[in-house]
Amino acid sequence: MESLFGPDGKVNRALGFVRNLMVLGLIALICCIPVVTIGASLTALNYVALRIARGEEGYIVRDFFRSFRESFRSATIIWMGMLALLVLFAMDFYIMNHSATAYPDVMKIVLAVALAAVLLVMTYMFPMISKFQYSIKGYIRNGVMMTILNLPRAIVMLALYALPSVIGGYFFEIMPLTLIFGLSLPAWLSARFLYGRYFQGLEEKIR
Repeated sequence: MESLFGPDGKVNRALGFVRNLMVLGLIALICCIPVVTIGASLTALNYVALRIARGEEGYIVRDFFRSFRESFRSATIIWMGMLALLVLFAMDFYIMNHSATAYPDVMKIVLAVALAAVLLVMTYMFPMISKFQYSIKGYIRNGVMMTILNLPRAIVMLALYALPSVIGGYFFEIMPLTLIFGLSLPAWLSARFLYGRYFQGLEEKIR
């Protein structure tokens, strides 16, 4: 019993894990409120989530803002480009659905595929920025390649990030939990089970 509830026991470690995800989720959510900082916030989120997944977590807030600061320029430039594409696609969808002109279904399908492609690339883009140093063109090229090479994992990652919003929308009572853990839990699950080993292999090659 002492080992179970002691300072290094399973209960204390589990509570510490939940606390770390809660703190990480809250600061990531707050830093996403100014839309322009979403890229840097998602990059820092994935940086800390990967450290937690590897058992390397230190000071959550300090590590988050260190990554936020170091990646701000690259993450923001790439995020603003992706945001422009997302806004453009959303406007196209709105025009197609509300215009008096009948657009062929194939155009809507192509647009939906393009939108999905941008979202899928985002799942690997910001974790990559958090761990590797490339030029802006290098980030874009490698982010696309990583997504293509790991497409099934990218789809699962995108579903993990979408799931809290769906759950919170259907079950309003637990929306506070989905807000608190809606970013950090998918980020940790992705780092722990989906891209962590892949990144480790790339890091070993770079060394």
